[in-house]
Amino acid sequence: MSGVKVSVVIPVHNTQQYLKQCLESVLTQTLDDIEIIIVNDCSPDGSADIIDSYVANDVRVTCVTHDVNKGLPAARNTGVLAAQGQYLIHLDSDDYWRDETMLQTLYQTAEIDGCDILRFNGLHDIEGEHSQLIIGPVDIINGTFADNEQFWNYRSIFLYFLRKSFLDEYDLKFMPGLNLGEDAIFISSALPHAKRISSISDPFYAYRVDNLSLMRKQWSLDNFMQEEKAARIVSKNIMCVEGAYRKYWSYRLSHYWSTKLMARTIEELDAIERKKLLEFVIETVGDLDTVDLEKNAQMSPVGKKVLSLLLAKDLASLEEYLSQLAISPPSITARKIMRYYYGVKWRVKYFSKIGYKKAIQIGGKVTGRLGIRRRIAYFRMQDRAFNNLEGRVDYNFTLIKKGKPRGASAMLRVKNEEINIINCLESIIECFDEIIVIDNGSTDGTAALVSDFKSSHPLGSRVGLHSYPFEVARCGADHQATEESSLSNLAYYYNWCMSRCQYSLICKWDADMLLSSKMENREIFKRFILSVAKSISLCTGSIPVQTVYIDDADNKFISKNEVHEEVRFFPNIPAVYFVKAWNWEVLKMTFPIRNKVLKKVVVYEMKDVKQDEFSHWSSENYTDERKIKEFRNFMHVKKRMHLHAPAKFVSTDRL
Repeated sequence: MSGVKVSVVIPVHNTQQYLKQCLESVLTQTLDDIEIIIVNDCSPDGSADIIDSYVANDVRVTCVTHDVNKGLPAARNTGVLAAQGQYLIHLDSDDYWRDETMLQTLYQTAEIDGCDILRFNGLHDIEGEHSQLIIGPVDIINGTFADNEQFWNYRSIFLYFLRKSFLDEYDLKFMPGLNLGEDAIFISSALPHAKRISSISDPFYAYRVDNLSLMRKQWSLDNFMQEEKAARIVSKNIMCVEGAYRKYWSYRLSHYWSTKLMARTIEELDAIERKKLLEFVIETVGDLDTVDLEKNAQMSPVGKKVLSLLLAKDLASLEEYLSQLAISPPSITARKIMRYYYGVKWRVKYFSKIGYKKAIQIGGKVTGRLGIRRRIAYFRMQDRAFNNLEGRVDYNFTLIKKGKPRGASAMLRVKNEEINIINCLESIIECFDEIIVIDNGSTDGTAALVSDFKSSHPLGSRVGLHSYPFEVARCGADHQATEESSLSNLAYYYNWCMSRCQYSLICKWDADMLLSSKMENREIFKRFILSVAKSISLCTGSIPVQTVYIDDADNKFISKNEVHEEVRFFPNIPAVYFVKAWNWEVLKMTFPIRNKVLKKVVVYEMKDVKQDEFSHWSSENYTDERKIKEFRNFMHVKKRMHLHAPAKFVSTDRL
């Protein structure tokens, strides 16, 4: 079958009761270019008749039948071998998908990110009710196994959308014969090879927990042995990443094996079988790097005790200790819970009794209204000097204590913004007392356009143009590698820009931001600035910003639910300044400041697919929720996928 975008592999064995719901959830997907490969692993029930009916009625459905039952790993391998799609996904025949747009979303996201592996999420299905997430919600664009702890999870192969060429390149297959932990073995072997791994938090999958799967049936000794063998294979697969290796064994020894699995052996195995299992575990513990685990793994007291008994090969003590854990597993004691609960109630009752003014002075600290005023006065009296690492004295500066006239300065940092700059300035010139434009080495006509605007516009005298001629590190890895006091660091650059502002309130504005052209919205924005600037007490201001995407035909679209609220206004005092964070700069306030929030969206951030909107990032590896959403939506529009997603993107003509 040529032109297949996604191959769906569904192993079937004894799931007649759930099979129709499973298949219908695939066949109703909005993505048409798919193939459904059903592997009938010699199912003894009526599943074959159901499969035959679907094969006869839809050309996208094919079936491969095993003559004998070969087990789940072999069935998955059979399906993968027959797959011809660009991507591959597994679906268990007793489960189903919750969203008909799932495959389309996964395909488009994988194409946009260019990833080898895309992970998504699901919910537990308990008698038709969807509840707990299968894994924690995580959004990442093009991370790696070594650098992202969120990928150190080796369960649920059905939550992975896999590029077929990646599977073929590394000859990734399931291990026949191990029916317990087969997905953990596969996932732990695939993740370290992948150069680009992405994740979305959408809970597309419905995992049925009320049927009798192997994980929920009573286990034999052979089942426990298989699980232990699988754990050793997973361990070897991830040894290349020390953090992943340590976390895996810390969790296993501290919780999963020691308390959960071994508790099951008390009920499901007799004494002789338990002894054989423990002997097997003790024999194989030599495969572990126990010196590193003892020294560096963050194990609980339970994990440390179990590891020491395994190393000592003290079978009697180990069995006795594990039996005690099975009877009373470690948990937060009732005494601790009661102590915390009544401690909180006592503090509330005590503070209510003695009064607020008295309570705020407990411990000799004055933190009431008078104390905050004193602290504000103290911080406002302290100049904050900045000296750069490179020794450029002319670019050393000080955020001064001297009071500024009441008003608002727009701080506008620009680089090669000749397409946006005039529209930006015209939209806000009436709202601010001054607009400080800092040109960071533009090679186009940005600076000239600002100069012309300054001389020709009736309010042009409000515009100030400054130059910051140093190469500033891009967000991400470049930023991480620069010292905070370097001229190339984002925090130093932003603080230098602040030092150019003359009024009591600063607004961090971007060249691709536009204030609404509607008069009523502009008046709302002006009143908000006035309320923040002339507030009796110092305060910051947060505004919601709606992202607007401009496609290659100059049509404008907004993405639903993409309104970002952030602090854009802050006092122009030395106690408020920027510091280096992991991927970029963040605003630091050395004492608590009240925040005002503009409720209505009157500001828009324009993203034009004909421009390079992400050149200020050093890579396409994003972990910030806002940046992930922005990048994926931008690429949707750039690749014209937005035209086929009317529920997600809405056309807009007037801002």
